[in-house]
Amino acid sequence: MGGRGARCGIRLGRARRGVAGAGASRGGTARCGSERTLLVAPDAYLRVLSPQATSDIGAVLGYRYSSLLGHGLAIGAYAQFGLSRSVDLNLSFGLLVFPDGADRLRRDQNLPSSTQFSFPGPNVSLALGASFAFFP
Repeated sequence: MGGRGARCGIRLGRARRGVAGAGASRGGTARCGSERTLLVAPDAYLRVLSPQATSDIGAVLGYRYSSLLGHGLAIGAYAQFGLSRSVDLNLSFGLLVFPDGADRLRRDQNLPSSTQFSFPGPNVSLALGASFAFFP
């Protein structure tokens, strides 16, 4: 696929609940034919349980905007584990839904209306993520 990208994010709130936001930019690919793809991803999170003093498991609900797929919704779960006093590991997974993703992709990339996408297609995606949180 190719392309280079950058991603950054911030999380505000307490362990129990808060908001997080991320943005990403990825260079174009021959497969998509696009020059650059941008993603904006604000989320709200809520801790559901805390099995240990240094770990949390919770739910995430968020909005997505993709310059390639349009407006969307994210729903998922996360687990955060303390690795040290100043570093946590955050694992997340979920479902992304872009209701007009296929139509927008056909229109913006000048694809024939008969173009079929393989499962699950641009309207629905599964997401997996891993990140580190640093505490000064």
